[in-house]
Amino acid sequence: TVAGAASIAAALGGKAGVAVSVGGALASNEIHNKVETTISGSDVMTRTGNISPGDIILDAKTAAAIDAISAAASVSLAGGLVGVGVSGAGALSKNEINNQTLSHIVDSTIAIAGNLKVTAEDTAKIDGKIIAASVAAAGGAVGVGVALGLSYVENIIPATALTQAKISGGQFTVGGSVTVDA
Repeated sequence: TVAGAASIAAALGGKAGVAVSVGGALASNEIHNKVETTISGSDVMTRTGNISPGDIILDAKTAAAIDAISAAASVSLAGGLVGVGVSGAGALSKNEINNQTLSHIVDSTIAIAGNLKVTAEDTAKIDGKIIAASVAAAGGAVGVGVALGLSYVENIIPATALTQAKISGGQFTVGGSVTVDA
């Protein structure tokens, strides 16, 4: 996401020149994904009841990314016997990724000769950049220039984001290795 704003104000007067310029930019991004692999309440084996020769792999992955740029610029120029230039620029970026990445085997009967692998991975990333620039200039017998630049960025991956791999309930006969990893 790219958010940008620019403003320019100029005033010239014989007696007084007053220029006010304000620029502001806001970037706001949210990603809420749910990725789930599940075997629940199932029997996984061959038709004859013999052990299946293959592997069971449940692999849940998310890779959400936010790249946000928020930029604001403001310029104010004033001149006269009394010159007043006021300039302000503000940039804000708020970004949030709140994913659930789940891999579960629940209340099931598994009978395999191979390997059992239950994994979950979330590689969320946020890159938020902000720029605020402000310039004010005033000239005259009395010249006043005021410039203000503000910037704020907030990147959040909250505690409610969940990456989980689990095996619970049921019966398991596995001839190879068992991996549960999140």
